Amino acid sequence: MRLLVLMASVLALSSCVMTKEMTSKLNTEYKDRNVDDFFLKFGLPSTRHQLNSGDIAYVWDSGVTVHQMPMMTTVTTNSYGSGSAVYGNGLANGSYTGTSNTTAMTSGGGAIKTRCRVQIVTKPEGAIKDMKIIENTIGNWLPSRCDEVLF
Repeated sequence: MRLLVLMASVLALSSCVMTKEMTSKLNTEYKDRNVDDFFLKFGLPSTRHQLNSGDIAYVWDSGVTVHQMPMMTTVTTNSYGSGSAVYGNGLANGSYTGTSNTTAMTSGGGAIKTRCRVQIVTKPEGAIKDMKIIENTIGNWLPSRCDEVLF
């Protein structure tokens, strides 16, 4: 369990660093270009908002992919009482008297959702002023969903 928590923490921290690097990379590639270049390559935005300054803010969304995770059941049987020894030939010497207790513990399951969302601010004529990754989950195959869909 500790290993799982440690792995999740390392993954979360690396995703944070990757998000900053990817935001910088997006701005280097698309700043001052027309926003249509981005939308034609990756798809239409999910929202558009006119700012008081005249600039336009968009949110582009990769969409959500849901991966169902299986549950796992562990069965444990404990025997109490007196019993017999089993020898190499599989034969028991004596008999068993006592009780046994079987428990089952189910854990896990649920779903993991992957998604990438980018906020894009443009000048009124459509030139990109700034891009920022606002959501970047674990990817389907890589540590970052935005890395999978944008690069």
